[in-house]
Amino acid sequence: RDPKWRLYGWRMLQALNKHCRVQSGGFAGVRNVSQVPADNDDLMQSFFMAETLKYLYLLFDDTGNVPLDTWVFNTEAHPLRRRPDALLKPFQRRPSSWWPRSLGG
Repeated sequence: RDPKWRLYGWRMLQALNKHCRVQSGGFAGVRNVSQVPADNDDLMQSFFMAETLKYLYLLFDDTGNVPLDTWVFNTEAHPLRRRPDALLKPFQRRPSSWWPRSLGG
């Protein structure tokens, strides 16, 4: 964990709390980033939690709650268990039943 990126992440989180947090407890987008105080949208984009908070979690998680050698996150932040053979190059894996016979299936 590079302290430089944690510092950047911490500053980003502070800015999110200052400019994007709304009274209802969620977060909203900012219409014009040059305007202070921020004029917020009346919605929270779905990618905010799936992407922004996922990366902040991974940046600051020291406990190894999610071992990244056996789990990956998709773009919606769902953890998926890695297949043991996924580390092999694609053509080193045994072809599956849908693979064309002309290519070794």
